[in-house]
Formats: sequence, C-alpha cells, structure tokens
Amino acid sequence: MRSLFFKDAIGALTSVLFPAPCRICGQILLNATRIPICDDCLGSFEKIAEPMCQCCGRPFASTVSADAKQPLCRLCRLNFFAFDRARSFAIYNDALFEAIMLMKYEEVTSLGTWFAARIAEVIRETAGEWQADAVIPVPLHRARQRERGHNQAELICAATREGDWRANQVTLPGADQATARQAAALPQRALESGAWRLRD
Repeated sequence: MRSLFFKDAIGALTSVLFPAPCRICGQILLNATRIPICDDCLGSFEKIAEPMCQCCGRPFASTVSADAKQPLCRLCRLNFFAFDRARSFAIYNDALFEAIMLMKYEEVTSLGTWFAARIAEVIRETAGEWQADAVIPVPLHRARQRERGHNQAELICAATREGDWRANQVTLPGADQATARQAAALPQRALESGAWRLRD
C-alpha cells in the first residue's frame, strides 16, 4: 500500500514538473505513466457486453437476435467470416482508433501491454469458450516491419502470453513464425485476400 502511495505521488509530481498532453484529446495528463492517454479518454472506450453475436462478437442492437435459437448476426448466419469465433475488447470508436494508431504508427509500444491486459479480461470472462493451442500474431510484410520498427500484433501477443488467462497454460514452440506474409498488402480495411498464409 505504501509503495503504491509513493508511486502515485511521484507520478503526480512528475506531471507537474514535466507536464505532457494526452495524445488523444490534448488535455494535460495528471499522472506520469507509460500510457500517454488521459483517464477520460481511456474511460471512453466502450466495452462490448452481452447481448452479442456468438460468432463474431458484434453487439446486438436489440434482444431479438439474442433470443434466437442461434444468436448470430446476419453476416455470421451467411458464413461471411472465415473464423470460428472472434471477440473484441471495445467498440471501435474515435478514441480507440486514435489509441491503435498511436501504437501502430507513433511507436507508443507500451500500449501493447495495455491492450493485452484488456484482451485477457475478455478471455477470462469467457474462458469456457476457448480452447486455443497457441497465440499467434498476424505477420507484417518485411518492408512494413522495417518501416514501423515493430509489429503491433506481436507486442500484444507477447504481453498476452505472459498473463494467466490461458486455460492450458501452453504456447506452441515457434508460434510467432507459424504464419508468413505473402505480399505487402494495403493497410487495414484495404487488405486483399490471400496476403498471408500458414507456413508449411
């Protein structure tokens, strides 16, 4: 308790002597931390909760779909996605978008640990639904890796594997090299099909 008090006091003093703005909204940070985002912006991340699609995790606007025999969204009923299950920590709003951009393009790599902790929370809450053999980051093309200096997916995966959320406590050897980027794809939503594959 005493160490926590001193840590908070030092953080508050540092924020007074060396004030820094929140990298999202610009207001002065009240405490010096490795996460350059204020409490208000962090609090604006809207956590996804039930009811939601049991496949993609998209929140339902009403309870009608949730009460269905198979609580799936329209796209998942059409088998639109090529995965069995997906979950996200929060709704993709403007503040969350800015935080992700800070990690990806502004080298705020400490956000990798922060996001990993949030993902671990989601996994722990739904532990019975997951039987993962490994945590594998989506790879970057070599050129994109050189440009950014890091792969944000690797940052999150590395921090997640250090936690205690995994039911079997096992990570397959060489999991980080299990996939390979085939082509230097366009960023994010412009990603074309077939840009990466499993290694033989």
